[in-house]
Amino acid sequence: MIQPLVLSANFLRLLVLLAVCVAGISISAEAASATLSAEADRTQININDQLNVKFRLRGGSQNSEPDFSPVQEDFEILSTYRTQRSTNINGKHDAFFEWTLTLAPKRRGELIIPSIRTGSAQSESIAISVSDAPENPAAAGAELFMTLEPNKSSVYVQEQVLLNAKIYSRQNFDAQEIQDFTLDDALIEAIAENKYVTEVGGTPYAVYELTFALYPQKSGTLTLPSLDYAVRLRSRRQSILSFGGGDVRRGRSSPTELEVKPIPAANGNGPWLPASSISLTQHFSHDTESLTAGEPITRSITLKAEGLHPSQLPPIATPDVAGFSTYADKPQTQERRSETGLSSERTDTIAMVPSEAGRKTLPPIELKWFNTTTGEFETARLPATQTKTAMPVGGNTPAAAATPPKPTATSLSGAPQTATGYQYGAVSRYLIISQAITLILLVIVTALYLRARSSQPQQIKSSDKQDHNLWRAIKKAGAKHDLPELRSALLRWAQMHYSQPISRLERIAGFATNAEHEEELLRQLRALDQAIYRPNNSEFDPGKLLPLIQQLRVQKRDASNSPLAPLYPS
Repeated sequence: MIQPLVLSANFLRLLVLLAVCVAGISISAEAASATLSAEADRTQININDQLNVKFRLRGGSQNSEPDFSPVQEDFEILSTYRTQRSTNINGKHDAFFEWTLTLAPKRRGELIIPSIRTGSAQSESIAISVSDAPENPAAAGAELFMTLEPNKSSVYVQEQVLLNAKIYSRQNFDAQEIQDFTLDDALIEAIAENKYVTEVGGTPYAVYELTFALYPQKSGTLTLPSLDYAVRLRSRRQSILSFGGGDVRRGRSSPTELEVKPIPAANGNGPWLPASSISLTQHFSHDTESLTAGEPITRSITLKAEGLHPSQLPPIATPDVAGFSTYADKPQTQERRSETGLSSERTDTIAMVPSEAGRKTLPPIELKWFNTTTGEFETARLPATQTKTAMPVGGNTPAAAATPPKPTATSLSGAPQTATGYQYGAVSRYLIISQAITLILLVIVTALYLRARSSQPQQIKSSDKQDHNLWRAIKKAGAKHDLPELRSALLRWAQMHYSQPISRLERIAGFATNAEHEEELLRQLRALDQAIYRPNNSEFDPGKLLPLIQQLRVQKRDASNSPLAPLYPS
């Protein structure tokens, strides 16, 4: 009995050993059967092109992760996206992991995408031929390219340059993106965008044009760098359930240079104003020929300039005039953006209080500027203005004030007042009376304004309804993960909500009231723009963006419910 038991125990140990060996063999077989393939969408590109390379792993494990660092010897890795896919067609199951790399060549010549290894699997290397970018891509028959063209090759410091970035595609595209860029020695503002179809050398191209206003801040040679761009081609086989569109194609523009000349010595020490047009206008709240001593008037001087940024407009200096007390108000600036460039205006408001009767002359105002069209210095001017001031009714006449009797000596004990002393006492009383009347009128006007504002519930209700409908469209697009529609709905909402044209998502972040909210909102808006052009945009989460937009809605609603808007909003 003992020997059969020993035999059965040895038999069990043998079975366990066989099972372990079979498992090890199957695992080894699975690892040995893993394959890694590599495929590039193009093998001949120019130095400004970008290409996509797909690495596909079959039979690997969940933790398999190739090391792509060898690729960086000849290429810059712009992005890497990992996906896991599984299909079952006619009973045949296929599962694999896929990595899509977007690459930009570092130099010209014959470059190699090297063999990549993960585990026991290894891909084949791929040869890529990189040539010079053609001087005329359209003539070379390019399917897709971008140009970066300044409207001038030589400018002065702080002179406006219009920079046109144009994407040309022989195939229609639904969405596009141009890399945001900044320069240490220049101020850059996006001012206009447009889409149209044109012919180049007899070949039709769909064109997206983005116009920048650029202001160099330093003389010398300014290099405008290459800009990366991407377009999502229009799919020819879209279904009603397809939101992503067609393939994403990427590229890069050629760099260009701009000669920047220093400020001419003839400008002197005054403000440097290079513009295509400058004008000065003024407006008085009262007729300057019928002023009353002690009653304030308002003088508004407006400077308009074509081709200058609002920050370049200087304050208008008004000389002091004897017989007037002046008080400067906060200046107001505006800007207008169009395909022809940036234009701006500045209005300086001065409160003036005449203190004595008679005629006075407000001196002319002159402003020297440089005409960028003619290359000559010019002067914008306002002519001298004549004023006539009378004493208030009940006070001394201007004639009596002009020839007063000599004053008698006075003392702290209270000597008799002269006619001159009586005159200034009367002016002081009338100053107090006029200011009291002005204050009463201000209170009445404020009350009428508040009453008129509260009598417009229908308009507010209509605006609220429109905001509600657009907000529903935003939430609906977010729930469907329809990112192009989400972007479009956000722009429509922002234009209605803030009553101004808004063509770029990033501008919405500027309406946030605190830096933390603005920073997070800007990050999510940029992530949305970038996700639209990714092969797999499922990584973007609209649930992180929508609460930030809701904060803007609440912020605007709370501000509209305040009793009175601030006089000078920050």
